[in-house]
Amino acid sequence: MNNTLKDSNRIATRKPPPDFVESLGALSEKRVADCVRNSISLVAALVPVIGFGRASKIAYKAIDDGITLRQAALATGWIDEMTFDQILGHTMAAFC
Repeated sequence: MNNTLKDSNRIATRKPPPDFVESLGALSEKRVADCVRNSISLVAALVPVIGFGRASKIAYKAIDDGITLRQAALATGWIDEMTFDQILGHTMAAFC
């Protein structure tokens, strides 16, 4: 146990490389944008247009098929590409 504590202290007191903080920030922004873009919860924005039942089926399709929400929505034919982009474009633009 003492060796583990000593090792963690050694790691914690090391100075990170100069560009570490900058690269971490860029990585975090990209990761957040990817997470938002691929978030199943965005399906809620489609509910007023296509209804809860269809929106939930789109979410399940995306999860089950391992595809994006956009791909699942367009595959059903319940919403066209332009409408999807209009609805979710504003939501994604706020985060990405």
